Order: sequence, then structure tokens, then C-alpha cells
Amino acid sequence: MTVTPDAKSTQATWYCSVVDKATFDKFADDKAYLADDLAYLKKQAENEKLTLENYLKAKIETGTKAVPFTLLDPSTDYYAYVYGITAAGVVTSPLAKYAFKTEAGSVDPAQLTFEFEVSNITKTAADLDVTPSNDDDTYFFNFAPVTAFDGKTDEEFIALVTKDLTEDLLSKGPDGMPAELIQEYAPMTPGTEYYVYAFGYDMQKGATTGVSKEKFTTEEATGPVPEVTVTVAQGDQDGANKATNLTFTACSPEAVSGLFVTGAKSNVDALLAQGYTLDQIVSSNGKAFTEAQLAKLNAEAGLPITFIDLNPETTYTFLIKTVGSGGRSVVKSLEGTTAALSVQPSDMTFTLSASEITATSALVTVTPDKLDETYFFDIQKKSIVDSYEGNLTELIEAFDAAYADNGGVAGMLSKGEEKYRSQSMSPNTSYYLLAFGYSDGVATTALSTYEFKTESAATSDLTFTIAVDETQPVPGGVTATITPSNNDETYLVAFTLADEIDALESDAEIIAYYEEMYSGFILYLTYSGVYETMPTDFGGELAMMPGADYYIVAFGYGEQGATTDVFKTRIKAGAGPDPVGTAFSFEVENLTDIEASLTANASKEPVIYMWDVLSEADYAELGGTPAGISAYIADEFEYYSAAFTPRQVIAGLGAWYSGATYDYNSLNPATVYIPYAVCVDVEGNVVDTPVLGESFTTEAAAGGASVPKLFGRYDFGHDFAPKILRPLRGVSAQLNVDALLRRHAAHVSAAAPQKTVRGVGLKAAVRVEAVEAEARQQLEVSGSAALSSVRSAVQLPRRSAVRTPRR
Repeated sequence: MTVTPDAKSTQATWYCSVVDKATFDKFADDKAYLADDLAYLKKQAENEKLTLENYLKAKIETGTKAVPFTLLDPSTDYYAYVYGITAAGVVTSPLAKYAFKTEAGSVDPAQLTFEFEVSNITKTAADLDVTPSNDDDTYFFNFAPVTAFDGKTDEEFIALVTKDLTEDLLSKGPDGMPAELIQEYAPMTPGTEYYVYAFGYDMQKGATTGVSKEKFTTEEATGPVPEVTVTVAQGDQDGANKATNLTFTACSPEAVSGLFVTGAKSNVDALLAQGYTLDQIVSSNGKAFTEAQLAKLNAEAGLPITFIDLNPETTYTFLIKTVGSGGRSVVKSLEGTTAALSVQPSDMTFTLSASEITATSALVTVTPDKLDETYFFDIQKKSIVDSYEGNLTELIEAFDAAYADNGGVAGMLSKGEEKYRSQSMSPNTSYYLLAFGYSDGVATTALSTYEFKTESAATSDLTFTIAVDETQPVPGGVTATITPSNNDETYLVAFTLADEIDALESDAEIIAYYEEMYSGFILYLTYSGVYETMPTDFGGELAMMPGADYYIVAFGYGEQGATTDVFKTRIKAGAGPDPVGTAFSFEVENLTDIEASLTANASKEPVIYMWDVLSEADYAELGGTPAGISAYIADEFEYYSAAFTPRQVIAGLGAWYSGATYDYNSLNPATVYIPYAVCVDVEGNVVDTPVLGESFTTEAAAGGASVPKLFGRYDFGHDFAPKILRPLRGVSAQLNVDALLRRHAAHVSAAAPQKTVRGVGLKAAVRVEAVEAEARQQLEVSGSAALSSVRSAVQLPRRSAVRTPRR
């Protein structure tokens, strides 16, 4: 498909993809699908361990481009769709779509053969092109050292390569890898024999051909081997945190590139015992030097790299590989041992203040009376900190989780006076500036706090009238009209489960709730003028839970954020049909040893039901009858009652519309599973006999015997052990259930504080830039060095940059 922006948008970025029409039509409208697509892209970024911005940079385009789609099913209706979006995830245009239908056709995969072309070979890269004998069958291709094939049959090699293979890595038609991408993401080794290889592969059927390959050899390295010197010292660059930090300083004047990594000496020794070399270990697990780091590495003073969050009294091995201008390389290693913990309580005190306070920002100042001791500080909502009830140990655990990418609390310590401008704060909200002494993994002082409040955000006199017509009930919905006081200003309108809104303490928290939920596309969801509900507002997954209380929420919203206070009206969604006698059917797709996609279809809509799968063994443990499932559902609601209302549990684990789907990815191999569904009311009471679907059996594990996965057992005063295989979903439901259950059952609002703490990013981005040399790059799992011997450490983008349909 060719995408051509309008004349005013030639430099604007856009995203294009394809989805089958049946899936798209499940959504109420284009806006609803766009919102779901944004959530899908965020999930894909998380799966690839990338930020949304870095993920989108590889997906968005500008100008007129031809976009190929592959892996489409024959004789199927599809929508190709496109919308404007920035790398930051901000939607800049409505969604546009084009309907088409694929042709019928089939080709015998056994006929598939490959031709290879290898050109522009250098010391570390080459252009690789693959041409299959037909353009219809899917296949996988990559490159690997010739030694990776030693002693392996085609079947063994394919099994190793496809262990974690995903559908988006398959190709159709001519494809390839350009040398510039290989050079940047997975450089080859000079003077080494490689194969470019390919084999037919279908995600449902597996391999459809043997391995075809062509050998080539990279150019020999030239020039001198770069010299490297490395020293080690306990602690950070200031000598602090000697029990948890090690600083390795490396100098290599002739290096033009390189890698580094550290790991427990025991892990490195275990890899060496398996026959791996230091070169293989650092090549597979190392982190590349940035341009700024290389400049310091070349300088006489050298590059200091501080590894944080290490274990006390533990020996670590630092590995560094540097490459000279001619391609020759050298690997050096050095061991260092962290000190024992020797932290003494401190009598350090803090002077805390906040100034230049606006609706969304404040300048805070932390002044300790001891300038040579380390401490941690942060800005958090008062309600968040208060929910920990003075338990500094739990609060530190929350900060460690929130700032895990920066090394937790230990990676964000300060000395002396600190000034920091906090941004993106919630208007009209009480905050704490907090600080406590911290060294070598231990708090050295009590928690000090300073309370301040942001200003109100209201910048408009826009008001709303929300009228509900109770004479026109809508099953699983409502008939309502939202009328603003003027038709020019934009506003956000939402229909949200009352249990979610009731847990929020202020207008500011409600606004922040929607800003977090809708993220970069919130402006696209705003309206102006009168908003009248229609039946399509509540179709498919957007339907309200019948009989549940909701709020109609409206507030002014523009490019600078919220412009008014929150206006809301509590309503009750219309009742659905009598759930008794509802029939259910189940569809199982994409079945593997640990995965399955399950869809639950209900004969009536909307009716509330709980659904999942149980292993045959678990079903037997429940008595092997539907009555056992009914009792199990009752226990399930009781179990979650310490943290969630029945409606929130239903929103997270149940459904009230036909066609609810879930992609399981942690099933046990070679195991029989039974899908089930049972109707409940809004309080979670079972109101009909559970319905069991036809059982299905997962495939056997590729390596033979399987090891059963164990469901976690919880001990919170009752013996119930949840056997659910789907995690609790929804906004509040994304929280850590175990942690919530440990908190006071009456303090339901603890859900919101914990979610916010774990998502905190108030100063991480700014403060990390100030400590560029700090690193948490550690070698962990023994055996990971084997990765590069079979496939590139990074799965490179294919030359064709094809799109595959969302499933």
C-alpha cells in the first residue's frame, strides 16, 4: 500500500499497519481502535525491552512511502490503516483506513528454495540478500559463524534458532539485511567464516524446509592491536558505597569501538568451564561504548565505569573488548571485590524547602548539615508517602522498584546541597519533599519530609451540564447528554467504573488518572460542543458492566493540560438480559507448548461472567464438577476483596460482552486444559451453572520432558490458592496484588498510591544524565554467551521493513 500525506504534512511522521476487518469491526469506531492500537504498540515496546520512543522511531515514516504487508491470510478482508504519530507517542491525526481482500491461493512449501547474494563484504559487515523461489511462503533467515553449525543436524539447528521466534521475524518474498544495520547492531568478527542461511517456517506447522546456506568470509583485520589498561577501586567515583559499588577505570588510546560488561566471578568462571572464551562472553553480553565514553576511553585519565547495586563481599569480573581502526581487537579482564557492610547510624539532619510553586512544577532545595554523607531525596504525593505509614523499609523497596533502571536508591544518591525542579506534577495536590541518609544499602537516618501544595490548574470558566435520560435505558449503557457552557473549548468526557473514581481523593488525582490512562493520545480523544451518547458508544469491549455504578466525567482539556475542575455525575448502567441460561462457546487458536489464544463467546449480551482455563488436574482437585468451579469463583472474590471491589475483580478477570479474548503464554507443555465461564452478578455472586468448553492439550516441550509450572500459594489468613492463568487486568488491577493484600484491607485507596510510586519518573531522567558513567550492566545467566554462536545478538530489521497483521 502507498501512503501519501497531504501537502501540509510532508514532514509529519505516521504509522501504518494492517488488521483483519473482523477484528477491527469489534470496536465501536475508529477512535476506539486507535486507542487500542496505541496500547498494543506500548505492549510491543515493553516486550522488546525498549522505550516507546525508541520502538516508534523504528516504525514511523515520513513523506510518501510504499508499505508492504506480509503473512496475510488468503481470501480474507483486511483494513490497511494509518495515522499521524510522533516518536514521543503523541497522535497528530485521525485514523484513515483502506479496505481490501486478499486473493485465494496456495503453494506447496516443499518447493521452496533460496538464492543468496552476499556483497560489499568488509571486516565487520556485508550486504545480505535472500530470494525465495516463491513469494507466498514464509521463511526465516539470518547469519551466523560457520562454527555455529558444527555437530548439528538441520533439525537441531532449526530448533535452537526458533526457540523464541516470533511471527514478525518471518519474511515473504525477497528480503535482506543491509551492511549498515549489521555494522551498527551486530558487527561481524574480522577474518571469520559465516553462513547466511534460510529455511521455510510456518508459525503453526514449524519448519517446512531444511536449512539452505551460503558461506562467505569477512576481511582480515589490519593495523595494531589497541593497548588497554584497567584499574579497579571499591565504591563510586567519590569512594562512597564501597560495599555495593565498584569503579573500573579503563584507558585505550587507539580504540575506535568496544564493549564492556561485569558479572559475578562465579558466573564468568562457569561460562569459561563450559568452553566459552572471554571474547565470546563479552561479545554476547557486552554493552557498546557511546561516543562520549569512547572520548574518555581514549584520554589519558581514562573512562571510569561505576557498577552499582552489587552484593557486598563479592568478587566480580570486569571484561572489556576494544577494537582498533584496522579491526584488530583485544579483550582484558580484571577482578574486583566489594567491601563488607559497615554502615553506622548518622545524626545528619536536613533543611527542606519548596519555591516557585505552580500548578505543575516546583523548585525544591535539600540542604544536609553534613556535606560528606550520602542521602536520597525525591518528591512524591503526600497520599503516596502516607500510605506507607512511616515504614521506611517498605518505602525504600518501592523506590528501588521504581528506579530499578537507575540502580534503585543506591544509584540516585546525593552529597551536599541539591536543587531540583520537579515537573509534570498534579495541580491542587499536596506533595512531600522527602530525604533520608543512605549508604551501602542501608538507611542511615530517619525519613524527613516537607509538605507543600501545587496551585489550582483551572484556567477556564467552562462548565458542564450532564443530563441522564432514565426513560431510555440502554443495556450495559446509558442515554446521556453532556452540554458545555460554550462550544469552542475542548474537553474530555469519560464513562468510568465508580469504584475506580471513588478511590481517588481529589480532582487532581482524577485528571492524572486519565492522563496516565490515555497518555500521548489524550488530546485526540477530546470533544467540543454537545456530546450525546449513542448505542455505538457502548459496543464490544467499550460496553458498561450491566447494573454497575459508573461516573460520567467531564473536564476541560487543551494542549497545556486540564483547564477546569472535574464535573461528574454518578449513574447506573442499564441492566442486561437475564443471565440464567446463557450459553458459552470457546475458540482456541495459536496453540503451542506454553501458549494458546482463547476467545469466549456468550449467547447473550451484555451479561457478566468470569472465565478462564483450568488444567484437568486442577479441575479434578475442585471435585471435577461445575459446582466445584462455583465454589472456586466465590473463594476467588473473597481472596481479592482485601484490595479490590467485586466490580474491579470482574473488570480485571471477567467480561460482560461476547468475544472476550486472552493470549496465554505460561501454560504447561503436554497438559490438558478446560475452558470455563460462569455468570455472576455485580457483587460477584454466581447466578448460573458454570459452562465447560471442550478441552484442549498443549504441545509437548521441544526438548522432551516438561517441568510443570507451580502456581503461587498465598498465606494471608485463608487457604485459597488462585489457579487463574490470566493476570488481573484493568487500571487499578495492574498493581501488585500480593503487596496490596499485605496492606490494611480497609485502606482500598492504597491501590492508587502504590501504582504511582511504582511508575514514578519525577527526576530519574534528569539525574541519570548527571552520572553518565554509572552502569548496571551485569552478566547474569550462565550460558547466555551461546547466543551469538547461533544468531545475531540483536534481531535486525529486515530490508523490506514489512508489516504483518495484528492478531
